[in-house]
Amino acid sequence: RVLALGIALASRAVAYMDDGTKKAQEQFSDLIRNKVTAVRDATVKTPPSPLLSSSKPQHTVLDHSSTPNLAHLEVHYSRLPRKGRKVTKTPHMHDDEELIMIVAGQAQFHARPALSEVNGNASRGTLAYFPPRAHHSLQAVSKDPLDYLCIRFTSHSTAQLLLAPRHRKNHSNAPAADNDVDLPPAIFTFISSPRLLVPSLAAHATREVLLRRSTLGLKLLDVHWTRMAPGEEKQLHVDKTHDVLIIVLEGTVLHLPQRAEAGPFSVALLPAGTQHGIKNIGGTPSLHYAIEFHEQPLVKTRISATVP
Repeated sequence: RVLALGIALASRAVAYMDDGTKKAQEQFSDLIRNKVTAVRDATVKTPPSPLLSSSKPQHTVLDHSSTPNLAHLEVHYSRLPRKGRKVTKTPHMHDDEELIMIVAGQAQFHARPALSEVNGNASRGTLAYFPPRAHHSLQAVSKDPLDYLCIRFTSHSTAQLLLAPRHRKNHSNAPAADNDVDLPPAIFTFISSPRLLVPSLAAHATREVLLRRSTLGLKLLDVHWTRMAPGEEKQLHVDKTHDVLIIVLEGTVLHLPQRAEAGPFSVALLPAGTQHGIKNIGGTPSLHYAIEFHEQPLVKTRISATVP
């Protein structure tokens, strides 16, 4: 099911990017220029247990980083209610692209202006994407806490556009849309995975593509989930031109060739050109999401390798 909608959330790590002002844009530009860590090797991050709590409603998995395809990447988990609030900052916007994945609880997305309405709640396994400068917010709608993963990213080509000299209004609250950067019209996409969410169907599904399309900064953004049986393995290979982010939701896997064990909520960043594979080493099926960031045209050639 694919529907149109605009969505997002506020995040502590990059909160200054959320108000669309000249000052916020200048801070974001400074971040891209000077304060990101270049990542060129595979990185596996395992969050603490418990992942989130009322006293610690946010956990940053990957701090401000850059990759071969991305000038900026930041990944964190968040929880609502937060400080008594069941909704993120009222509709706000920022210059980067964003993906949200619900990992627990139920959510409702809001956008302004609303291009589409979604009647019903998003629950575990739901993935959503929205482009830069879209007004948006996220609300918890169940009695249980809402936990979600937030992935915010900016391609190198978009960063060059944002960093280019431009003229803005001479006051600090000039909205981002009022400068002379020519960004394409926003396209809002809300994706749900019915085979994953419906138990009777999920039992027979092993892989599903949720999103495969171009975005403002990427030639292709590919998101899919994979369920692996105990002992099942994806052999070592190299993706020469695109970065990959792998998020484990269920089970225990081994990231190869690092042999890094990873359980639920772990995140692996695999920059373009790095060798990688994955194996289910647990006694139950595993479930992981893979997000591919292609800034350049897709190159299908892959180099196979043998696990040592």
